[in-house]
Amino acid sequence: MQTSFLTPPFGFSLFYLRSIAPMRDWTDTVSGRVLPGIKTFEIYKGALPYIVIQFIMILIVISFPQLVTHYKSAPGVGGGDVEIKLPPLGPPPANGGDGDQPAPFGLPPLGMPDNSSGGEQPAPFGLPPLNLQPEDTPPKPGPATDLSQPPKIE
Repeated sequence: MQTSFLTPPFGFSLFYLRSIAPMRDWTDTVSGRVLPGIKTFEIYKGALPYIVIQFIMILIVISFPQLVTHYKSAPGVGGGDVEIKLPPLGPPPANGGDGDQPAPFGLPPLGMPDNSSGGEQPAPFGLPPLNLQPEDTPPKPGPATDLSQPPKIE
C-alpha cells in the first residue's frame, strides 16, 4: 500500500506533498531568507530512496517468507483438525423436526403459527406477535410516554 502511494501514476502521497510544497520562491518568516520553490521532479526524486527500501523489503519477504509467517506455525488448530457438520439441506419437516431431529439450522419452522389451540402463540424467531386489527377498529391507545424523563431500562 505504501509503495503504491509513493509511485506514479497514482502516487497520492506525492500529490499531497505537491499541494502543500511551495511552487515559487518564498520568504521564510523566521530567518528572513528567500528559499527556492520545490519542483515536482524534486519531490519524485526525494521519494525514490523510500521506494527502493520498500522494494528491497518485498524481495526479502518473498525470499524468506518465514519472517512474516512465523506465528502461523504456532501450535493450535490446524486445517486438518477442524470438522464442519452441516445440517441436512432441503425443506424443513412440517412439524419443525421429527422426534429427536431438530429443525434445520436450529430455527423454528417457517410460516404462520398454528392457532388451533385457541391461545395466542408467540411469533417465530422470538419476535413479538403481530397485532393485526381490522381497518374499522381504531387501534388501542398505549400508555403515554413521558418524554421529560429519561427512559426506564428494565
